[in-house]
Amino acid sequence: MKKIIKIFDPSIDEKDERAVLKVMRSHLLGDGFGGEQVEKFEKEYNDYIGSQFCVATHSGTSSLHLALSLANLKDKEVIVPSISFVSTAHAVLFNGGKPVFVDLDPKTLLMDPNVIEEKITSKTKVILPVHLGGLACDLDKINRICKKHNILLMEDAAHANGTIYKNKKIGSYGAAVCHSFNPTKSLPMPNGGAVTLNGKKAGEFRKI
Repeated sequence: MKKIIKIFDPSIDEKDERAVLKVMRSHLLGDGFGGEQVEKFEKEYNDYIGSQFCVATHSGTSSLHLALSLANLKDKEVIVPSISFVSTAHAVLFNGGKPVFVDLDPKTLLMDPNVIEEKITSKTKVILPVHLGGLACDLDKINRICKKHNILLMEDAAHANGTIYKNKKIGSYGAAVCHSFNPTKSLPMPNGGAVTLNGKKAGEFRKI
């Protein structure tokens, strides 16, 4: 007899069903283009994270693509960890950049900040750590490296919804932080994502 092992089983109650029905009856099924429910979500998620600005997207992959498009990566390099979902590197390539892979800390399986500087060149524009399985990268060390070399810190936080680092939630540190709400993530939806933005130019997308 075959047995199916479910890797996720979202909890859906009547309140969730009413919310979906409300959107369906609003005739704004493309609600992602600025509808009331999306705007409400962006505000509440922004408040939850403690970021300065939040934009909802179609998916975590869309979030990465949007965030990296803000940095003008043509002929530039982005430092990424050697293990991540393929979208992390693909988003760099889609934006005209080159992903540069660094090794992981064998104890955490997260980007090892001690080897990042070996990969930095005059073309390095972004360092993109990936938080994994609810564990946060060492953002203190990585941020110091970014400031030292005048490099943007962006983060792939698809696996870090609700993760706290140094008393602040992941999503409130990097210039742009990418979130995923895929059903396998800790904040499951049929699909979806978000970019949270921080810093002086958080509301000026094209000037990061």
